[in-house]
Amino acid sequence: MARFLAGAMEAVWLLAAFLIPLAEAHQTWLLPRFDMPKVFALRTLALLLVVLWVSAWAVRLPGASARGTGDARGWLRPARGGLVVAAAAAVALASLFSFLVSPLRSVGLWGVDPGRDSGALFSIGAYLVFFAVLARRLRTRRQFRRLLWALTAASVIAGLRGVGQHFGWDPFMVDALPMERVQMGFGNPIPAAAYLIMTIPLTVALALQYGQRLSFLTHALAGAILICAQLAALLFTLSRGPWIGLLAGLALMLAAFGRTGGWRAVARPAAMLVIALALALALGRIPVPGTGPAQDALAQRLASVAPELTGKLSQRWAIWAPAAQVFLQSPWFEPG
Repeated sequence: MARFLAGAMEAVWLLAAFLIPLAEAHQTWLLPRFDMPKVFALRTLALLLVVLWVSAWAVRLPGASARGTGDARGWLRPARGGLVVAAAAAVALASLFSFLVSPLRSVGLWGVDPGRDSGALFSIGAYLVFFAVLARRLRTRRQFRRLLWALTAASVIAGLRGVGQHFGWDPFMVDALPMERVQMGFGNPIPAAAYLIMTIPLTVALALQYGQRLSFLTHALAGAILICAQLAALLFTLSRGPWIGLLAGLALMLAAFGRTGGWRAVARPAAMLVIALALALALGRIPVPGTGPAQDALAQRLASVAPELTGKLSQRWAIWAPAAQVFLQSPWFEPG
């Protein structure tokens, strides 16, 4: 029974890694078609994971020793990623504090619209459930590899959809037209790009798992094929910040490879990325009616970062100042 429950929990987190980024309703089925299917999948799978985890704990409890039931102090040991766990605990405490001081508790718990995503306690709790289960249950190399495959498969499909949107193909739209900035089912180019910059390094890590018996060129080409659609979709989002974040993250990853394995450990992932970027740029040069080359549009947006910086900061201050005033002073409505 314990083995069945452990397998069921892994199946749930693999399904979540694959399904949540891709979940979306057709344009004619549901008005909030981007976030509501994702929120429904997230919360449903999180609740199922809670049921399975409690069941596994109940099955183990009768025959377990005091040590076998788990030591809460072990969560903060460095060998178990104590800093990461501490960061997650800080998020949980901050979310709980935000709910407790909220002038409108129902909004703090469920959000303005319970069916859509928000920073409400229930939504944050769903993320923390997945984190806690993975932190306790993800133990073997095979489990980690399966998780990488689920994340990579979802990201490749999302990337292919982003490429399709760029050229005017989208199965979720009635009359799809070429998109100047693709959103891949996230409703906005920025979240779409933010998703890709997290999955592209994971795809590189997955590709490196299978290079022992392949030649350098074959391995680089195979990895580039996995990465190409994601990089192309990231290019077609025309997002500036995510590109800066991706380049910084990849630089740190390659530096870590070089520190642990020497320059030979850097050669293959670097070759994968260079080939994938070349393929993505080639896709960006294909003419699309009504738009120019995607990389030219991205270059223009990157060049506008400095002139817009002051204006963007002033806009942010106009948001932060009233928020601080509301937090420090009495609300303008009666708490409910």
